[in-house]
Amino acid sequence: MSEEKGLHLDRTVLASSDNGSLPDGAPLTDKADAVRVEELDGRLVFSARARPSHSFTLSLNTLVAAASDVLSEVIRIKQSRVGEDLTLLNERLTRHITNFEHRAGQLGVESRQVMMARYVLCTVADEAVVTTSWGVDSDWSQKSLLSTFHSETFGGEKFFLLLETLLKSAAKQLQMLELMYLCLALGFEGRYRVADRGMQGLDSIRDDLYQRIRQLRGDVPRELSPQWQAWAISGEIWCAVVT
Repeated sequence: MSEEKGLHLDRTVLASSDNGSLPDGAPLTDKADAVRVEELDGRLVFSARARPSHSFTLSLNTLVAAASDVLSEVIRIKQSRVGEDLTLLNERLTRHITNFEHRAGQLGVESRQVMMARYVLCTVADEAVVTTSWGVDSDWSQKSLLSTFHSETFGGEKFFLLLETLLKSAAKQLQMLELMYLCLALGFEGRYRVADRGMQGLDSIRDDLYQRIRQLRGDVPRELSPQWQAWAISGEIWCAVVT
């Protein structure tokens, strides 16, 4: 296992300084001028299944663009009512995660942010599998994405600890926050899935995150509102995360 895969997220990400910056004080996302919705024309909505030349050149959130295959797979898994070959599914998701890292690097995303986003994507994809009717009693946890890439078995707690840390420097971490909001909109629950009044707490977190993004971006399109839901059309996921 590589040194990067062996890194623990709590040591590299969750320890923040007094000003809300992540370790070493390195900003993960430069804050661009907020782009208002009325200036975006037709650039807001894109297909995550579109060719890279289409989706990566629209001034969209680069993390979301790079993660398109993973997010699309999460949608497909959640909609699947028929059991799947878990070995093949694991291989496919592992390939998508690896491709995400490569694409994000090509798009100039800083390596620390890529690692954080990878942790989030692994956690979300793992939960999507184990909460299906055919995955709930499987041995997926023994070969989960999170264990493969981060040597951990459950990220449902750390997802929200990471979110709290990033919100302390929200302007610099906007792309990560938008990616995490999208994951919540896709149905990720983490620790709140088994918590008392968990859905109430999760709704509050998602709504607060939406308001924070709106505060930083200006007007947010309807597709990114708390009521927004991703939908699949011929295997495609459409979303509207903007930069």
